[in-house]
Amino acid sequence: MPTATAAKYRWDESSRRFLTAKGRPVARTQVRAALDTVLDGLSADARSHGEDLTAGRINTSEFALRMRALVKRGHTIAGAAGAGGTKQATRDPGDLGYVGSQVKGEYGYLSEFVRQVEAGEVPLDGRIAARAEMYARGATGTYEGVLRRGDQRAGFRFERRRLNSSVSCPECSAYAAKGWQPIGTLPNVGDACSCRSMCRCSFERKGKSATPVAVRRQQQRTQERERAEKERQERERRRLADEERRRQEQERAKKEAEERDRKERERREERARERERQIQQERERTNRPAPPPPARPETPVEKARREIAAAKQGQPDRIPPGHIADRIARYKVGDVKVAKIVEVGGANRAEAARLEADRARAARALADANGRLGSLERDAGPRPSPKKRAALEQARAEVAKLENERNRARGQLEGHRIRERSDIADLLAVDNPTRVEARYATVLDVDGNRLDPPDPENRRRVSEATGFLGKVLAKGDSDTLSAAIGQAPPGGDQRAHYSNSFNYINIKRDEDVSVVVHEYGHAIDNRVKAGGESVNERSQEFLAHRVGNETPVKLADKFPAVGYAPSEYGRKDKFDRAFDERAAHYVGKDYGPRSTEIVSMGVEKLYNDPVAFAEKDPEYCKFILGILDGSLR
Repeated sequence: MPTATAAKYRWDESSRRFLTAKGRPVARTQVRAALDTVLDGLSADARSHGEDLTAGRINTSEFALRMRALVKRGHTIAGAAGAGGTKQATRDPGDLGYVGSQVKGEYGYLSEFVRQVEAGEVPLDGRIAARAEMYARGATGTYEGVLRRGDQRAGFRFERRRLNSSVSCPECSAYAAKGWQPIGTLPNVGDACSCRSMCRCSFERKGKSATPVAVRRQQQRTQERERAEKERQERERRRLADEERRRQEQERAKKEAEERDRKERERREERARERERQIQQERERTNRPAPPPPARPETPVEKARREIAAAKQGQPDRIPPGHIADRIARYKVGDVKVAKIVEVGGANRAEAARLEADRARAARALADANGRLGSLERDAGPRPSPKKRAALEQARAEVAKLENERNRARGQLEGHRIRERSDIADLLAVDNPTRVEARYATVLDVDGNRLDPPDPENRRRVSEATGFLGKVLAKGDSDTLSAAIGQAPPGGDQRAHYSNSFNYINIKRDEDVSVVVHEYGHAIDNRVKAGGESVNERSQEFLAHRVGNETPVKLADKFPAVGYAPSEYGRKDKFDRAFDERAAHYVGKDYGPRSTEIVSMGVEKLYNDPVAFAEKDPEYCKFILGILDGSLR
């Protein structure tokens, strides 16, 4: 039995009953009552978790962890009770698989429930606690299902539904009215009925069909229950009608109050505008107009944006449907953008080359100075002479000076790269940007492993990535692109990846900004839509256009040192014009129809090296630019 006193009972397979220590059989109604007591306790725990979530004492991730543990515990107890105890439950793999499938199904419903709460589809009120209770009560169906499987194996041929509640749903009443039926033909408890997981019904089973007298008595009882059910339904209909009438009256009163408030607010705003007009008129009478600000020379980025805006005048916001290559060819604004990336980025490239040469020169000088210092330290020994001590001090001062010069050169180069990326982001900035967000919370990966929120340094890198994409990504059907960010703990999965099913990004410690941009590219591919169609559909078209009939190559054989999985295949096409050979094969990775690496690798290249991308593979670059500004979605 599913309580702490289970050790006092043993299971008798021949009678399919629990026996007491004295060998007396225990009625199944007693076993069911004991299980209901346990599930009532779990229901109270579930309601408490729901109330904690509603009150803000826990977040949705913690709520999901608690509820998953509670669901697993309830179904495990119920399965053991139906099988005759833990030992009997573990003997039949079929029973274990049945319980596992029930738990997996409940996990799926729970994940969808959590997603609805996060999306605001379920308000934070008492409904959350009520729905949480239903997950605990759902284990009743698992108990009855395991019990039915064992009874079928034992040779029982007939069963009938028992109504254990004073008020049952119409479906349960109808099932009970059917009387004895072949075992397995009636729906399980909680299935195909309005009670769902709160169903209190059970089954009786036997090996022979019912007698005519028993059938007549069953029909009489069924008719009486049907009359009582009709009367209950009529009372319920009247109650709901009264509630609906009161709700409509409250809604009408609320709308009238809101309309009064709106009119009063408009009157106050109009009076404020009138006062502002009077003050402005007074200022114009008493003050001379301020001189115009001095003209400022136009920057290269401003000039490029002006020319891009002029090119937009003759092009629709979205290129009409057609073959992807034809759409890219008609995307004339993309030609201007590619040219301006090369023009603006090329002007920065010379300065970047000079700064890189300064950094390399400072690094070589520091390495030489460290070599000389090491030779002096070895020559001086533990007790250097005054002359050698002076030489050591001079060498250490030179090393410190060169370290400062090296660090200053690094800072200048990094500052130039930041300005270069900022120039490209400003050049490609769209008029209707998407709000790109990162949610920092404890998340569960697809295998149920816990991912912690990223550390402060990784959060800074995530912020850089979302800042870049938040400028260049135009709105689609939604105004927001959001993903949860989790950091793999030491020993966890250190390979960065994006999960579309759970909408999270996994990164490792000290992750590069470009990797975060890459994973957000997968979110763009799956989450950004235009007219109901996802960007992934355009990515699939572009990939098919580029690779044609090229045979996929097994990446683990082609690049054995990288650590690719045996299931990963890729195609190079002409992606090696802008990428190295390994990355080119990865751009053409074969995921089938569910995803590609086209957008993710493209936005990463646009972030890391936009000039080389635009110069060496302008068609691919134009496709990414068209996806970002919405022209090619």
